[in-house]
Amino acid sequence: MKHGKQWFGGLAVVAAAAVCAVGPASAAPRQHHAQKLTKITLQSKWVAQAQFAGYYAAAAKGYYRQMGLDVTIKPGGPDIIPETAVAGGQAQFGIDWLPSLMSTRDKGVDLVNIAQVFTRSGLTLISWKDTGINSVAKMKGKTVANWLGGNEYEVFAALAKFGMDPVKQKGVTIFQQPFDMNFFMKRQV
Repeated sequence: MKHGKQWFGGLAVVAAAAVCAVGPASAAPRQHHAQKLTKITLQSKWVAQAQFAGYYAAAAKGYYRQMGLDVTIKPGGPDIIPETAVAGGQAQFGIDWLPSLMSTRDKGVDLVNIAQVFTRSGLTLISWKDTGINSVAKMKGKTVANWLGGNEYEVFAALAKFGMDPVKQKGVTIFQQPFDMNFFMKRQV
């Protein structure tokens, strides 16, 4: 019986390797001979960096063109709001965090979330170990830095859950952090 299990396990490994080597039929490049490409613009939230690598790689490898799309990727920045670009017609698609989209929809802007790439938030709150701040509740009376610009919604909700009002600066002081960690490193926040 022991040899039977080993044989079956070996067969499974070989089968898996064969499937990986061949790949699914749907992964084969599609041929679109003389097809007119549909032009679209994708507005990212921030400048070109690793978090958008998949979009740039797809463009570089021709995946969009294989699907009949001529995609222009517009980098974002501190003054770029993807929802505004889409709602204003400067882009057909935008990349942003779900809380930012929800806030925009709450203001009456008719946008739709067509894909959620991450299953959970990438937000991380940090503090120096020697401060003893190891929970949101312990932020009461402290200065909390945040980039704002759509990054604040989850932080504000967490603070409110523990009785602080970040909007009115009650129980906590919110500091708009520049796009670096200097204030944190100098222990000013």
